[in-house]
Amino acid sequence: MTYISYDDLEVVFELLEKEVEMCGFLLETQSNALQLYVDNIGEFKNGIGLCQHSEYTKYIWHTHPYTTKPYPSAEDVIKVLKYRQSGYPEESLIFSSWGVWELCASSKIKLDDVWLQYLLNITKEAFGSIYHITEKGSKPLNSRSFEFIQNVIDGLQYNINRRHDFGFQMSFTPWKQIQSNRSYFLRF
Repeated sequence: MTYISYDDLEVVFELLEKEVEMCGFLLETQSNALQLYVDNIGEFKNGIGLCQHSEYTKYIWHTHPYTTKPYPSAEDVIKVLKYRQSGYPEESLIFSSWGVWELCASSKIKLDDVWLQYLLNITKEAFGSIYHITEKGSKPLNSRSFEFIQNVIDGLQYNINRRHDFGFQMSFTPWKQIQSNRSYFLRF
């Protein structure tokens, strides 16, 4: 199983303290570990410190620091669905104050304006519901909110894959669960 070591996750915890997003890629080692590399540091634009990857690899990652929403954005979902000649990224991990979000798509297409608008609408609706139930992302998660998040993920996967079989998958793993395992094992 492919995993991220606890040593690299400790680096992630430090990066979550930054005011801007950090981003990078994960490279596979011979032991099935993914080694974390920092590629770029976010720049403030319109009050948001977004990070842009200089290149896409099979596995990419970025942070949603403590100063931002602890769940993916519509743009995060679109990033794994959008066709690129390289076929990458296959998976994107988002490290947030709540835990790790993992997004992947086995099929990609060129997204025209109609597709982009559809994806923006359904993802904003889905993540907007998380925003409200968690009081703007500030409320601690409990079993009820975990169940709600899973229902949102299930609905989003269904709505994306029913229009085109992207093979889109998404998961969320809270930090408590990751810390008890001493590493993060990728789900897809």
